[in-house]
Amino acid sequence: MADNNAMEKDLTIESLAQEIRFAYKQNQNIYTQLSARIDALEKELAELKKNGAACAAPCEAESCVCEEPCESAAEEIAVADEEPAVEGEMVTRYKKSFVAKMKQSDTKLKVYYSDIKNAFDSYKRINSTISLQGDRFNFGRETIAKMTVVGKTLKLYLALDVNDPELKETVYHQKYVGDQKAYESTPFLVKVKSEVAAKKAIRLVKYLAAQLDAAEDNTFEPVDYVTEFAYETDEQLIEKGLIKVTQGKKISLKF
Repeated sequence: MADNNAMEKDLTIESLAQEIRFAYKQNQNIYTQLSARIDALEKELAELKKNGAACAAPCEAESCVCEEPCESAAEEIAVADEEPAVEGEMVTRYKKSFVAKMKQSDTKLKVYYSDIKNAFDSYKRINSTISLQGDRFNFGRETIAKMTVVGKTLKLYLALDVNDPELKETVYHQKYVGDQKAYESTPFLVKVKSEVAAKKAIRLVKYLAAQLDAAEDNTFEPVDYVTEFAYETDEQLIEKGLIKVTQGKKISLKF
């Protein structure tokens, strides 16, 4: 009896092992196909950026702070029924404005934004304009900085030289984006995802102000932008026109 039980267990183990090996092979095939598709898409995106592809949604060149291709377009959310949508089926998409993204961001991101924006506002002649895509800062008529929100990350673009020896890459982790038309005048990109990164961003704002010879405004009083961008639901933001709702066909990527 014991031998029979042992034999049954051996057969069960072997059967499970075969299933595991089969599943692993299948997953390896899927992984290979996905990797190849991602590589192809990345090459296409790089080619589009190289050729100066236009934003997905037309906007005025002076006020545009979107990336190419447009970040807001890349963040459109498709909503369908719980059942997987069939290719060609109509789905609802929500395109969020910068204000909508800020209102629905977590408190930490709002604090980083508030501190950085107040750093800009503390100087004379530096003004900001909020558009659908982001917040743009001007010194007089010259665009000197832009801020956008992508997912849970605050992005700050500055009119600084990424190769400035005073701004070490090991400290600020800056990235050059001046090859994108929207950021020709603000090619210095830093991502703000922590309190430390926010403090470094403020140092960069002060460094930029010094480069511009901008005078501090002694009458300036900080604004609580965390409160200004208090949370609102999708329904409230849609009603205010801060989220655009569109209908489109479901597109399926087959591998």
